[in-house]
Amino acid sequence: MDPITYYFEIDKVDTYSSTSRQQSPGIPGGIGDVTSWRPSALTDNTIYYWRVIAYDGASYSDWREGSFFVNLANDPPPVPPLLKVRSKAAR
Repeated sequence: MDPITYYFEIDKVDTYSSTSRQQSPGIPGGIGDVTSWRPSALTDNTIYYWRVIAYDGASYSDWREGSFFVNLANDPPPVPPLLKVRSKAAR
């Protein structure tokens, strides 16, 4: 089996076209099923999109993609809005 090299990208938009896009150098496959890359600092309360592609020296795989939300502090949820409920008698 040929050695696998992985290339990671992360961005604030799912088109990977913003100025926030970060790209990894080629990362050799890790031990077992784990390969990782640590991007630069991420912005709090932001959705990030990631993707990774594998290369075996002859061809590239398809991209695998996902997303996650960065929350550095455990912020409280917003106050729920009040809803006016009409009783059945008022209808």
